[in-house]
Amino acid sequence: MLDRQTPHQTHALELQRFAIRVTPMRGADAKVIRRFGQRLDEYLLQRNLYFTGTPWVAIIRSNKRDLTVVDQIELLAWVLEDELCASVCLSPLTHCVATELGAEIAWVKVNRMDLTVAATHWLYRWGHLDASAVLRILESNRVTQVPI
Repeated sequence: MLDRQTPHQTHALELQRFAIRVTPMRGADAKVIRRFGQRLDEYLLQRNLYFTGTPWVAIIRSNKRDLTVVDQIELLAWVLEDELCASVCLSPLTHCVATELGAEIAWVKVNRMDLTVAATHWLYRWGHLDASAVLRILESNRVTQVPI
């Protein structure tokens, strides 16, 4: 039997998306971790975005539009501002994250305690850097082996 998709479903599958892997701080209790997942869900819903997976390894997508570097950097900034986050890995924008999660693609790894990350983050928040510039700066921390 063929799997038939409506045109809307087919279009949604072709839209750009990305994946994110969040590592919580050591010693975070289960209640705090659970609340982070709820906050992430609320953050995404306010922007008409959704995630599949878990709050720790998630594919971020929209059913209506391609995601952009701005979406990536805005989410990255939001996660870095959460006290629970120790580090974040961010995949490139792609049409099919699921097939690439296990592949050796270059992810950007961002450690919250890195002074370059902190400076870049605040320069972005204050409007002195755009999202593309932030990504170019952070790309010096590319990794290909992201534990899933």
